[in-house]
Amino acid sequence: MVAMSALTCEEAAVSHDQKNGAVFNLQSASTPRGTKAGLTKQVRSFIETNFAKIQSVSQIAGEFRVSLPYLAKVFRNLYGIGPKEYLDAVRIKAAMKLLQKKNLLCYEIAKAVGLKDEDALGKLFRRQNFLSPKVLRKNWREGRCD
Repeated sequence: MVAMSALTCEEAAVSHDQKNGAVFNLQSASTPRGTKAGLTKQVRSFIETNFAKIQSVSQIAGEFRVSLPYLAKVFRNLYGIGPKEYLDAVRIKAAMKLLQKKNLLCYEIAKAVGLKDEDALGKLFRRQNFLSPKVLRKNWREGRCD
């Protein structure tokens, strides 16, 4: 495992899945015709729009009146990651913008991106980026990041 201090800010922004070789780019994913593709596009849009209000992936499945296993399967088949991983990636992206641009406290950022508290935000960041939000913000303020 790489020591936290050895990571660059660019590496911190790379998702956990990318570090493990499962690179995904949802913007360039081809969308085959059919209802499964339509569903996954709608789910992706729903997540991007409502990430701060979503409590669980089960809530998303309920919103679209499909089972959770079905949703996870069709989403993963099209995009290469599950809806939970995508939700986490959207939340991290939003949190990183808030960390960089705003003088909000971590618990305020956690609430703004739909997480319970700052501990949940810290766990999400460490799981995906290997750095805590506070360390990442400190690095940005000290000019170690773009």
